[in-house]
Amino acid sequence: MLLIDRVKEINNLIVMLLPEEQDALLKALKKQVLLSKAERLNHSIKPNTIKMQEIVEEIRKVRAKRYVNE
Repeated sequence: MLLIDRVKEINNLIVMLLPEEQDALLKALKKQVLLSKAERLNHSIKPNTIKMQEIVEEIRKVRAKRYVNE
């Protein structure tokens, strides 16, 4: 089935719903789209292996260099 055919079929089914049901469907579809995007984003993020102590040490180095140059 082509995309245009699927869209037409979905639209025909939506027209048969009551306005309240259409609103509920719209809300559910929006939620599903957001969840899907969030899931893809979650899978694209690499795990953070840096430790807080490493961050603190790097900040101290940067600050020490800044104070020496001032």
